[in-house]
Amino acid sequence: MHSTEISNHRDGSNGNGTYFWNSLRDTIGRNPIIINGMDVRTLLPETWLNDSIVNFWMKWVGVPQSPNDLASQVYTFSSHFLSSVLLNSYSSDLKRWLRKINIFDKKLLLFPFHGVGHWSLVAVYNPSLIKQTSKRWGDASYTNEVSCMVHFDSLGRKTTHNRSDIAWAIRLVLNSEWDRHYNTSLDKTSRPFTHRCLPLLTPKVVCQDNSFDCGMFTCRYAFNAIQLLKKRLTMSDVHNKLKCYVSEDSLFDFSKGDITRMRVEIHDILASITDQYRSHRDTSEAPA
Repeated sequence: MHSTEISNHRDGSNGNGTYFWNSLRDTIGRNPIIINGMDVRTLLPETWLNDSIVNFWMKWVGVPQSPNDLASQVYTFSSHFLSSVLLNSYSSDLKRWLRKINIFDKKLLLFPFHGVGHWSLVAVYNPSLIKQTSKRWGDASYTNEVSCMVHFDSLGRKTTHNRSDIAWAIRLVLNSEWDRHYNTSLDKTSRPFTHRCLPLLTPKVVCQDNSFDCGMFTCRYAFNAIQLLKKRLTMSDVHNKLKCYVSEDSLFDFSKGDITRMRVEIHDILASITDQYRSHRDTSEAPA
């Protein structure tokens, strides 16, 4: 049902095409992702996606098509980031990944995660509103937007991912970055991201019925998570475990056929970018 939206994102039809392609070049220039033939072959039917394809997609959906595009409010992490935090804590090497950005300027943070042969996605909405969220936690009458952490997992309750560990790692990063930007006293007791006011919510979503589509579902969840920015996320939504905000939203009414078509669409996107690159290279190398 939403294939048209994805296709439109491919050619910039939702906004200014020139702005889109310039944004794409800027994004790729700052964060190059090398994709070879072996990577592309993971888009074949009944094949697990590898990290190169997933990371490409995360960057792709994060490229704004216009100055006010939803994607301009999103920061997408590499799939290697969260697994590295779980392995080495939030080390000085990992902190350098964010040295030039304030993640609290964004309304949505996306953390793709791969572990135990499975892909899933964590989305953190409105991280800058954590103080307000903490003060009004539990007050369903509070109608302003709130912070929220969501786990999208195509295995549902059968997930092989340790949700407690994932939530701990993300809160660790958020608190550390909050210290860097706002907590000049470095008083650890004032770190706002806690289990109480930023629990990991797991709304019911459509799940895979095979052993190979978890990467594709993660890509689809990422696209949907960005589209959800069109709606306000309130304390009432949190109290209802995101039933209306996520589970009953038409974005998540997609089928196995939609996932299969998405493999083709991602392949077409890569082909389109390749054509753009070749055209740009040929123009640049043409004699004056």
